[in-house]
Amino acid sequence: MNKNDYMISIDDLKTVRHGAVRRGTDENVKVLSDEFGSSPDFIVRNVYVQGKKYALVYFDSICESKQAAETVLKPIFNYKGEIPEKNTADFILSQVVVNTDSKIQQNLDEVIRLILLGNVAMFIDTEKICLIFGIQKIPQRAIEQPDTEVQEFGSKEGFNGNLRTNIALLRKRMTTIDFKIETLTIGKTSNTRIALCYVNQKVEKSLVDEVKNRLNAIEIDVLLDSLCLSYYLDKKQKSLFTMVGKTERPDVLCGKINEGKIGIIVDGSPFVLIVPYNFIENFQVLDDYLNRPAFSSFLRILRILCFILSTTLPALYVAIGLFHHELFPDYMLFNIVISESNTMFPLMTEALIIIFIYEIVREAGLRMPKSIGQAVSLVGAIVIGEAAVSAGLIGAPMLIIVAITAICSFVVTELYQTVSILRFSFIILGGTMGLYGITIGLGALIMNIFSIEQYGVAYLSPLIPYNKTLFRDTFLRTQKALTSKYLFTVGKQKKVKKR
Repeated sequence: MNKNDYMISIDDLKTVRHGAVRRGTDENVKVLSDEFGSSPDFIVRNVYVQGKKYALVYFDSICESKQAAETVLKPIFNYKGEIPEKNTADFILSQVVVNTDSKIQQNLDEVIRLILLGNVAMFIDTEKICLIFGIQKIPQRAIEQPDTEVQEFGSKEGFNGNLRTNIALLRKRMTTIDFKIETLTIGKTSNTRIALCYVNQKVEKSLVDEVKNRLNAIEIDVLLDSLCLSYYLDKKQKSLFTMVGKTERPDVLCGKINEGKIGIIVDGSPFVLIVPYNFIENFQVLDDYLNRPAFSSFLRILRILCFILSTTLPALYVAIGLFHHELFPDYMLFNIVISESNTMFPLMTEALIIIFIYEIVREAGLRMPKSIGQAVSLVGAIVIGEAAVSAGLIGAPMLIIVAITAICSFVVTELYQTVSILRFSFIILGGTMGLYGITIGLGALIMNIFSIEQYGVAYLSPLIPYNKTLFRDTFLRTQKALTSKYLFTVGKQKKVKKR
């Protein structure tokens, strides 16, 4: 059995309820029956071989019962020799049942947890030990293309939520002894397994220790998803930005951990966390390294401009329309005045209403079933928009501004939540104080981004503090970004020798 995947040390147990395995089968089975006897998938099978009693205990819903009969029971029944009275367990594992995914366990609390993970437990009469066989049948989603990170090129494989499968997807790409995986357990009730993935020669030990300390300090009953850990891994709770990233793609995660970062896989979740995560990484995608450098650089600049437009464009329109008319050309100002004169709301109220309606339509399209979700979005975008303009609720220029803003916000999906809040804030500042209010808001936003520093890394690194070597893979993607010997590390720049 893979110790890293399934063994839970007794030191990690919150409480010791049952202690050591009892002698014989009946007492052990009684303890387990008291715990799980009412579960319809809880199976206890007693068999007698050469006058000795054996008891197999497992959950039929998460265990291959047919495989258990073929690989465990059948070899014992068909064994022609004599099974010794003493050291029966060692003899069965070495001479009778040839199963590489097996071990001996002496702690009953360990046995219970291993059974809950889909293993088969075998108790032997007159012995105070238990045999564990890894014959899991955990339900899992097939490996499919990620829905949230669609790339034009590259692999079409995505994480599926099963811990072992996700680790296998990484092992396939990281065939090196430097690739390390450490397992932890979080959740008093759920006992959810998580795995820390990193490249030993490229990560700072201080980063690994800090991440492990933060994870070990978490006290929750049930860990529902990997994104729940973001709250505990990010100390800057009052900031709109976070240094905890996420991905559904194994190739992206391999690239991140190869830069000296840590991936956190949670069993049951297709999203893997990445720490630390810098601001500039929100504008970088895998396709940047699969296209020509010039085109990739153009796309990065385009994403940054889209982020700026999606955040400030409605606010700029409102501020100029209310306080700084001279900034509009005469012919444009004339058309805007005619359009806005037919509406019943002030410009700032109009912007807030239409963006609020847009957020409602987006949320409805996201939560509705896929079969009608797109129809809801189309109705909201076309019918409501046209009707609102015709009824004089909003002006046509404002509708165009909001449409451009909405499209730009989907270009940088990682920052959508942040953009949504900032958009409303800047509209209020621009509608009350004009461009001066927007300037104050931008100053406060920049100061907030500058102040974020965790895990020994600044959020704006390598821009601040400036690092000439790493800077070549920020706004622009040069060919040297793929062949660089300098990799991201925590607290310092580290030179890795080519092998």
